[in-house]
Amino acid sequence: MSKKLLRLLAVLLALSLVAAACGGDDDESVEPPPPAPAPAEAPSPPEPAEEPAAPGTIVEVAVESGAFPTLVAAVQAAGLVDVLSGDGPFTVFAPTEDAFAAALAALDMTAADLLANTDLLTAVLTYHVLPLAAPAELVLTLDGQAVTTVGGSDITITIDGDTVMVNNATVVTADIAASNGIIHVIDTVLLPPAPAEEPEEMADEPQEAAPAPAPPPSEAAEEPEEMADEPAADDMDDEPAAPGTIVEVAVESGAFPTLVAAVQAAGLVDVLSGDGPFTVFAPTEDAFAAALAALDMTAAEVLANTDLLTAVLTYHVLPLAAPAELVLTLDGQAVTTVGGSDITITIDGDTVMVNNATVVTADIAASNGIIHVIDTVLLPPAPAEEPEEMADEPAADDMDDEPAAPGTIVEVAVESGAFPTLVAAVQAAGLVDVLSGDGPFTVFAPTEDAFAAALAALDMTAAEVLANTDLLTAVLTYHVLPLAAPAEVVLTLDGESITTVNGADITVTIDGDTVMVNNATVVTADIAASNGIIHVIDTVLLPPAG
Repeated sequence: MSKKLLRLLAVLLALSLVAAACGGDDDESVEPPPPAPAPAEAPSPPEPAEEPAAPGTIVEVAVESGAFPTLVAAVQAAGLVDVLSGDGPFTVFAPTEDAFAAALAALDMTAADLLANTDLLTAVLTYHVLPLAAPAELVLTLDGQAVTTVGGSDITITIDGDTVMVNNATVVTADIAASNGIIHVIDTVLLPPAPAEEPEEMADEPQEAAPAPAPPPSEAAEEPEEMADEPAADDMDDEPAAPGTIVEVAVESGAFPTLVAAVQAAGLVDVLSGDGPFTVFAPTEDAFAAALAALDMTAAEVLANTDLLTAVLTYHVLPLAAPAELVLTLDGQAVTTVGGSDITITIDGDTVMVNNATVVTADIAASNGIIHVIDTVLLPPAPAEEPEEMADEPAADDMDDEPAAPGTIVEVAVESGAFPTLVAAVQAAGLVDVLSGDGPFTVFAPTEDAFAAALAALDMTAAEVLANTDLLTAVLTYHVLPLAAPAEVVLTLDGESITTVNGADITVTIDGDTVMVNNATVVTADIAASNGIIHVIDTVLLPPAG
């Protein structure tokens, strides 16, 4: 029904434009023809009637092309026609119809739902508009740069060969000219980040914030207080007082588009709409953006990898209702997730940590459980069986689609999916090119649990460590030997010290079948790479001071 409605709207818009044009011609035809000298000027009237070569405004170009009916309908519904018909200049990243269809499916909304939500529409549409003219030749100079939109949030430009990306969207057509700017066509709807102020206000009033997901993001900061006084009146006349399921609350809030898209892509909607009870630790949009950057993956790549999605998402869900008052009693405790792996709760004053993530908003109520908002995506530990299989068959049964020869140390680490924090650290320290070089190198790669324990011991967040490039470089290079040292060589080094790329020494100790590097135990040996070897260890090695 929504597509038919949109086609009808497009036809009506086109008819209205034709009618307007015809009306103008009728008004001019009533006027008497010009006097006798008109033959010399006769050619001039037809030229305006045939339209000059110059294009119309951005809105006119979009309407006349017929390619953007949903975008045009959205601009009209949001009351932005006059703005985008103004002097500008503007640059509009215009999503295709397929892009809108995918976004509606991800948000579990119909076109009618979207067009009726003017606040959400305005936030999304203004995130697609730059307050300047940015032709392709300018965009191509902005690789890695953030540009502020009319909505006030930044988009990021990435160039890879001939491919131009805007956040996670690809530019499929560039430089459609308009009299007041430029249109570039993109294949994905851009979703703006959630407002930074909202979690803090909700954190101050956690119980009042629980019903708040229904309003759009722009109203969310003010409505919780009003709803606390009048919980089911002015803003929810047609909604029952009780909140919906966890999925419904997440969708209606508008604050978790990536999480919602991930839940849908992983096929977990029915599970999280079930009786429960569940507790969901919901990462913010900024958390997902940081995780994607750390994993060097696009949102599309993650959404297409259902096994990875399921493992990550179920690591954010507890099979019980755990309100803040219960969580506050779990300092230092491990709790088993729906995915089967444990998360650890840490309390420090008013700060509640789940592994390395901080709870920024607590106790958002749902009919089948509770949502706590966190600032970091939780990455589950690698399956215990996987490293052993890799040690026996490093590039065979589990990597049927990969070539027999392994990639570089960096490529092997990325492709395995078992070392997201290590990969993020190598990227942040600028060591990708070094560890992709000829080598040979031997890398002692800490597990995710090892990194989590090190961060806790250092009382630092992952973000703080990744921002400290000097510390990162010192620690990472202390895990690298400037030679190939397979297990058969390491086993001959009991009690020996070996100099790392850092310049400081590590000491190897053998006790039966146990191989120690300083205070770390080797849990998996001899993962092959084209330029060296990876041994997995259970503790982060810290270089000596000074």
